[in-house]
Amino acid sequence: GNPDTFNIEARVRLIGCNLNNLSNIVVRGIQFKAANVTLRNSENCVVDECSVRFPVPFFAFKNGFNRDATNPELWEGNGVEISGKGNVIKNCYIAHSWGDGLTVWGINNRLENCLVEDCDWIAIDSAPLSVTGTGHVIKNNTLRNGARSILVHRHLAQGKILNNDMSASGIICDDLGLTYSFYTNGDKTEMAYNLVHDNYSP
Repeated sequence: GNPDTFNIEARVRLIGCNLNNLSNIVVRGIQFKAANVTLRNSENCVVDECSVRFPVPFFAFKNGFNRDATNPELWEGNGVEISGKGNVIKNCYIAHSWGDGLTVWGINNRLENCLVEDCDWIAIDSAPLSVTGTGHVIKNNTLRNGARSILVHRHLAQGKILNNDMSASGIICDDLGLTYSFYTNGDKTEMAYNLVHDNYSP
Protein backbone atom coordinates (compact mmCIF):
# COMPACT_ATOMS: atom_id res chain seq x y z
CA GLY A 1 0.00 0.00 0.00
CA ASN A 2 0.82 3.67 -0.08
CA PRO A 3 2.76 4.61 3.10
CA ASP A 4 1.36 8.14 2.87
CA THR A 5 -2.00 6.69 3.95
CA PHE A 6 -0.68 4.74 6.96
CA ASN A 7 -1.07 5.80 10.56
CA ILE A 8 2.08 4.58 12.31
CA GLU A 9 2.27 4.68 16.11
CA ALA A 10 5.30 3.89 18.26
CA ARG A 11 5.76 3.43 21.98
CA VAL A 12 7.92 6.31 23.19
CA ARG A 13 8.13 5.40 26.88
CA LEU A 14 7.22 2.44 29.04
CA ILE A 15 5.73 4.45 31.92
CA GLY A 16 3.05 7.06 31.27
CA CYS A 17 2.42 7.92 34.93
CA ASN A 18 4.94 7.25 37.68
CA LEU A 19 3.59 7.52 41.23
CA ASN A 20 6.36 5.47 42.80
CA ASN A 21 7.16 6.41 46.40
CA LEU A 22 4.48 9.12 46.43
CA SER A 23 1.48 9.56 48.71
CA ASN A 24 -1.98 11.14 48.57
CA ILE A 25 -1.99 11.69 44.78
CA VAL A 26 -5.21 11.44 42.70
CA VAL A 27 -5.02 10.69 38.96
CA ARG A 28 -8.41 10.98 37.26
CA GLY A 29 -9.69 10.72 33.70
CA ILE A 30 -6.43 10.17 31.81
CA GLN A 31 -6.30 7.81 28.84
CA PHE A 32 -2.97 5.98 28.50
CA LYS A 33 -2.06 4.14 25.32
CA ALA A 34 1.07 1.99 25.08
CA ALA A 35 2.30 3.40 28.39
CA ASN A 36 1.94 1.87 31.81
CA VAL A 37 1.03 3.29 35.23
CA THR A 38 3.06 2.39 38.30
CA LEU A 39 2.48 2.90 42.03
CA ARG A 40 5.43 1.07 43.57
CA ASN A 41 5.77 1.71 47.28
CA SER A 42 3.06 4.38 47.12
CA GLU A 43 0.63 5.26 49.88
CA ASN A 44 -3.02 6.37 49.72
CA CYS A 45 -2.95 7.20 45.99
CA VAL A 46 -6.02 6.90 43.75
CA VAL A 47 -6.30 6.17 40.03
CA ASP A 48 -9.91 6.78 38.95
CA GLU A 49 -11.75 6.74 35.61
CA CYS A 50 -8.58 6.12 33.59
CA SER A 51 -7.85 3.69 30.80
CA VAL A 52 -4.57 1.91 30.22
CA ARG A 53 -4.41 0.12 26.87
CA PHE A 54 -1.36 -1.92 25.85
CA PRO A 55 0.39 -1.52 29.23
CA VAL A 56 3.00 -4.25 28.66
CA PRO A 57 4.85 -4.67 25.35
CA PHE A 58 6.21 -7.99 24.12
CA PHE A 59 9.06 -9.22 26.31
CA ALA A 60 11.46 -12.14 26.24
CA PHE A 61 10.99 -13.97 29.53
CA LYS A 62 13.26 -16.32 31.43
CA ASN A 63 11.20 -17.13 34.51
CA GLY A 64 7.61 -16.53 33.46
CA PHE A 65 6.34 -19.62 35.26
CA ASN A 66 8.48 -19.08 38.33
CA ARG A 67 7.45 -15.69 39.66
CA ASP A 68 8.90 -15.02 43.07
CA ALA A 69 5.89 -14.19 45.22
CA THR A 70 8.07 -12.48 47.80
CA ASN A 71 9.41 -9.86 45.38
CA PRO A 72 7.09 -8.92 42.49
CA GLU A 73 9.41 -6.02 41.65
CA LEU A 74 11.55 -8.66 39.93
CA TRP A 75 8.70 -10.21 37.97
CA GLU A 76 8.62 -9.92 34.23
CA GLY A 77 5.48 -8.64 32.50
CA ASN A 78 3.97 -6.54 35.28
CA GLY A 79 0.86 -4.63 34.30
CA VAL A 80 -0.37 -1.54 36.10
CA GLU A 81 1.63 -1.87 39.30
CA ILE A 82 0.27 -1.24 42.79
CA SER A 83 2.34 -1.76 45.90
CA GLY A 84 2.87 0.10 49.12
CA LYS A 85 -0.36 0.47 51.07
CA GLY A 86 -3.82 1.98 50.94
CA ASN A 87 -3.88 2.68 47.19
CA VAL A 88 -7.05 2.47 45.09
CA ILE A 89 -7.61 1.70 41.41
CA LYS A 90 -11.28 2.23 40.55
CA ASN A 91 -13.59 2.73 37.58
CA CYS A 92 -10.75 1.99 35.14
CA TYR A 93 -10.36 0.08 31.88
CA ILE A 94 -7.14 -1.90 31.48
CA ALA A 95 -6.59 -4.10 28.44
CA HIS A 96 -4.39 -5.62 25.73
CA SER A 97 -1.26 -6.76 27.55
CA TRP A 98 1.49 -9.22 26.78
CA GLY A 99 1.75 -9.74 30.56
CA ASP A 100 -0.53 -8.84 33.46
CA GLY A 101 -3.29 -6.28 33.26
CA LEU A 102 -2.70 -5.37 36.92
CA THR A 103 0.00 -6.56 39.29
CA VAL A 104 -0.78 -5.92 42.96
CA TRP A 105 1.33 -6.44 46.05
CA GLY A 106 1.95 -4.65 49.33
CA ILE A 107 -0.72 -4.10 51.99
CA ASN A 108 -4.40 -3.08 51.94
CA ASN A 109 -4.71 -1.93 48.32
CA ARG A 110 -8.06 -1.91 46.51
CA LEU A 111 -9.30 -2.65 43.00
CA GLU A 112 -12.94 -1.69 42.50
CA ASN A 113 -15.36 -1.49 39.60
CA CYS A 114 -12.77 -1.99 36.86
CA LEU A 115 -12.85 -3.86 33.56
CA VAL A 116 -9.60 -5.73 32.90
CA GLU A 117 -9.43 -7.88 29.79
CA ASP A 118 -7.39 -9.39 26.99
CA CYS A 119 -4.13 -10.11 28.84
CA ASP A 120 -1.21 -12.55 28.98
CA TRP A 121 -0.71 -12.68 25.22
CA ILE A 122 2.66 -14.33 25.85
CA ALA A 123 0.85 -17.21 27.64
CA ILE A 124 3.02 -17.43 30.75
CA ASP A 125 1.98 -17.23 34.40
CA SER A 126 0.49 -13.76 33.99
CA ALA A 127 -3.19 -12.82 34.13
CA PRO A 128 -5.59 -9.91 33.88
CA LEU A 129 -4.98 -9.64 37.65
CA SER A 130 -2.05 -11.03 39.65
CA VAL A 131 -2.15 -10.41 43.40
CA THR A 132 0.15 -11.16 46.31
CA GLY A 133 0.46 -9.51 49.70
CA THR A 134 -1.94 -8.85 52.57
CA GLY A 135 -5.36 -7.32 53.02
CA HIS A 136 -6.14 -6.40 49.42
CA VAL A 137 -9.78 -5.89 48.39
CA ILE A 138 -10.83 -6.93 44.87
CA LYS A 139 -14.47 -6.01 44.49
CA ASN A 140 -17.10 -5.48 41.78
CA ASN A 141 -14.74 -5.96 38.83
CA THR A 142 -15.03 -7.68 35.47
CA LEU A 143 -11.92 -9.72 34.71
CA ARG A 144 -11.95 -11.63 31.43
CA ASN A 145 -10.12 -13.02 28.42
CA GLY A 146 -6.79 -14.46 29.49
CA ALA A 147 -4.42 -16.80 27.69
CA ARG A 148 -4.09 -18.68 30.96
CA SER A 149 -5.71 -17.78 34.30
CA ILE A 150 -7.90 -14.76 35.05
CA LEU A 151 -6.99 -14.08 38.70
CA VAL A 152 -3.72 -15.38 40.11
CA HIS A 153 -3.78 -14.84 43.87
CA ARG A 154 -0.76 -16.68 45.14
CA HIS A 155 0.28 -15.80 48.67
CA LEU A 156 -2.69 -13.47 49.13
CA ALA A 157 -3.37 -13.28 52.85
CA GLN A 158 -6.45 -11.83 54.57
CA GLY A 159 -7.80 -10.48 51.29
CA LYS A 160 -11.33 -10.05 50.02
CA ILE A 161 -12.35 -11.17 46.52
CA LEU A 162 -16.01 -10.19 46.28
CA ASN A 163 -18.71 -9.76 43.62
CA ASN A 164 -16.42 -10.07 40.61
CA ASP A 165 -17.31 -11.45 37.19
CA MET A 166 -14.40 -13.64 36.01
CA SER A 167 -14.56 -15.40 32.67
CA ALA A 168 -12.88 -16.66 29.50
CA SER A 169 -9.67 -18.24 30.77
CA GLY A 170 -7.54 -20.78 28.93
CA ILE A 171 -7.66 -19.10 25.53
CA ILE A 172 -4.17 -20.48 24.76
CA CYS A 173 -3.12 -22.75 27.67
CA ASP A 174 -4.90 -25.60 29.40
CA ASP A 175 -3.09 -25.86 32.77
CA LEU A 176 -4.86 -23.20 34.80
CA GLY A 177 -7.84 -22.13 36.84
CA LEU A 178 -10.07 -19.12 36.38
CA THR A 179 -8.75 -18.27 39.83
CA TYR A 180 -5.37 -19.77 40.59
CA SER A 181 -3.63 -20.05 43.93
CA PHE A 182 -0.88 -22.33 45.13
CA TYR A 183 1.71 -22.72 47.92
CA THR A 184 -0.75 -21.06 50.26
CA ASN A 185 -3.82 -21.77 52.36
CA GLY A 186 -5.30 -18.32 51.79
CA ASP A 187 -4.70 -17.17 55.35
CA LYS A 188 -8.24 -15.94 56.04
CA THR A 189 -8.85 -14.63 52.51
CA GLU A 190 -12.56 -14.37 51.76
CA MET A 191 -13.92 -15.24 48.30
CA ALA A 192 -17.66 -14.77 47.92
CA TYR A 193 -20.41 -13.95 45.44
CA ASN A 194 -18.17 -14.09 42.37
CA LEU A 195 -19.53 -15.15 38.99
CA VAL A 196 -16.91 -17.54 37.61
CA HIS A 197 -17.58 -19.02 34.18
CA ASP A 198 -16.33 -20.03 30.73
CA ASN A 199 -13.01 -21.68 31.37
CA TYR A 200 -11.95 -22.81 27.87
CA SER A 201 -9.38 -25.25 29.22
CA PRO A 202 -10.42 -28.90 29.24
